Amino acid sequence: MSSVFISYSHKDSDYAHKLALTLEHQGISVWIDDRIDYGTQWPNVIQENLDNSTAVIVIMTPRSYQSQLVQNELTRAQDNGKPIFPLLLDSDKPFLAVQTIQYVDVRDGNLPPQRFFDRIRDVFQVPDNHALKEQNSVKSPVRLVSPIGDRTASELAIQRLRTEIFGLETQLRQIEAALKHAPTRVYAIYAWVFTAFSVFTSLCIMPVVIFELSDPKHYQAGIPICFGGISVLTVWFAFRYHFRLRATHKQIKMLKDTQSTIVGGLAQKRSELSQHQKVVAL
Repeated sequence: MSSVFISYSHKDSDYAHKLALTLEHQGISVWIDDRIDYGTQWPNVIQENLDNSTAVIVIMTPRSYQSQLVQNELTRAQDNGKPIFPLLLDSDKPFLAVQTIQYVDVRDGNLPPQRFFDRIRDVFQVPDNHALKEQNSVKSPVRLVSPIGDRTASELAIQRLRTEIFGLETQLRQIEAALKHAPTRVYAIYAWVFTAFSVFTSLCIMPVVIFELSDPKHYQAGIPICFGGISVLTVWFAFRYHFRLRATHKQIKMLKDTQSTIVGGLAQKRSELSQHQKVVAL
């Protein structure tokens, strides 16, 4: 089964996944790379799925422009003559490499209009979902038919699906490992320890500083400077670890959303694999 390859920066993953779900809802198969460190074999999986794709969607942002992987994917797609569908998500101008290709402006953060999906459907020759619903509503004898049409195509699809399933399972394992080793507890402990110490310095040490300043006979400049520096330093560390804790929670949320998407994609791919295996077994 042919698919559309989405090329994007991992910093734009929220929009990329929203686009992928919409494409699948439109009846278009999607392959999307979540850009986590998947090991030495993962670049080969990306290359294989890019080469096997029927079309490529590139999400243009300053982040993807700076991404060497996105630029390599775009160059390879052009070398292989793939139809390219650029989306301008966040930039003043499209990439020079796709300057002559009609792009869709989605800088408002919304999904592209329906005509964008219609153009992709024309490349894939995918029927409209509404027509499929009407066709499926007509009762007919149940037949086991290969989604691609014949036994040979199903055998090829099995190989492709196994590769895609391997890639998704690899992603899932890496996400689970990242969630397991997330330093949330460590950052939380440091954040609250420094917060408590900064409160302590404010309530206990600052009065000493004020007393020293108010007694000109026994005034020693080193004491207020020392204690004041300690107070400022503890406040700085408290803010630093609170910021790190917040960033870690945000990253964990993104990983869990990605994990949920991958689990759904795995279920779909395994279902397709089972159907093709049944066709080959006939």
